[in-house]
Amino acid sequence: MRKTVMTASAVLCLIFVSAAHEAGAVTADDILPLIGPNDVHFAAHQEDEEKAVQLCAQGSYSEAEVLFQRLLSVKENMLGADHPELISVLDNFAWCFFKQRRHAQAAVLFKRILAIEEHVLCKDYPGLANTLDNLAAVAVEQGSYEEAESLYRRALAVREKTLGKIHLDVATSLNNLAVLHHVRNRAADAVPLLRRALAILKKQLPAGHPKLKLYQKNYDELRKRQKQERRQLQESG
Repeated sequence: MRKTVMTASAVLCLIFVSAAHEAGAVTADDILPLIGPNDVHFAAHQEDEEKAVQLCAQGSYSEAEVLFQRLLSVKENMLGADHPELISVLDNFAWCFFKQRRHAQAAVLFKRILAIEEHVLCKDYPGLANTLDNLAAVAVEQGSYEEAESLYRRALAVREKTLGKIHLDVATSLNNLAVLHHVRNRAADAVPLLRRALAILKKQLPAGHPKLKLYQKNYDELRKRQKQERRQLQESG
């Protein structure tokens, strides 16, 4: 297996991410160019990747899989198996599997992305939370709710640390956890999470924003569900 060489700009990436909270939100688009094609003299196969994504969206899964695998092999041979430039292909390939309900294959690719983000970038890389969310979504589909909760909580912690506790992405993490608790008939656990998410949205978004309305509606429904659960407990007791 070919080793990935940590270039000067890759080192700069790690310094850049460590200051993410002070500088504001940092995304993959901010970071990956720093350690991208110019450092390894690599011509990205963007058009082929977009074609594979399109094929998957059209339901041409076999063709998409062949193209994704070919792109992945080319990049692995040129860059090594753990280079951040592989993340985009791995992510799109994983979602193509997910769309087909091939959750085990999707999980393998998402875990590989996670390993790259943790060991090649750094554990405070904000994009790590998105990968954790993706793995949690797979776990939910597989009925592994405890695993999903652990992953969602870890994603929340990453976002709070890198983005601050009142960032909109933190609200998304809180909502993910609340929805999971709702699915598991745990309204009492979901309500405080969604209440906090709603408070963040009220600070960050203008009144009447569609997302704010949606969260408010979900919160009101959860409160009703919580009251119903309480009544049921009283009646059963």
